[in-house]
Amino acid sequence: MSAENRVKDLYLKEGLNCSEAIWVALNEPDLDEERLNFGMKLAGVFGGGLGCGSTCGIVGGAVLTIGRWLGRELGEPRNSDLPLYASEFCKWFNENYKSQDCCDLKDPNEHKEICAEMLVETVKFIEKLLDEGLEQEECSL
Repeated sequence: MSAENRVKDLYLKEGLNCSEAIWVALNEPDLDEERLNFGMKLAGVFGGGLGCGSTCGIVGGAVLTIGRWLGRELGEPRNSDLPLYASEFCKWFNENYKSQDCCDLKDPNEHKEICAEMLVETVKFIEKLLDEGLEQEECSL
C-alpha cells in the first residue's frame, strides 16, 4: 500500500492522530517495530495542535520524519541541510494551507476529511522532497 493510502487509513480507520499517522505512513516501510513505536510516541504529542490548537500535528509528524533522515547522531555535527529541508517544507505548507496552526486549519466539527486530504498531500510532498532534494538551497536564517 502506498504511503498516501496508508496515511489516510491510519487516520480515518485506525484512530491514529494526524502526527502519528504521517510518522507511521512515511517510516514503517524501513523501520523495525521498536524504532517505529518510539517515533510514534514522540509524534503523539503533536496531535490536535499540541493538544491546544497550536502547531498542526501534520507539521509535527512531517518534521520528525525530516529529522529522522537528516538529523544528527549524538556527538556528531549538525547537518546543515536539516534547517533547509525543514524550511522548504514549512514554506510549502504555508503556501498551500495559509497557516501552520491547527485551530486555523480545521473546523472542530467536521475536520476529519479535510485533515485526511492534507495528510495525503503532505505525504506526497515529503516523499518528493526526501527523494529529489531541494530545488534551491537557501535559507533566510
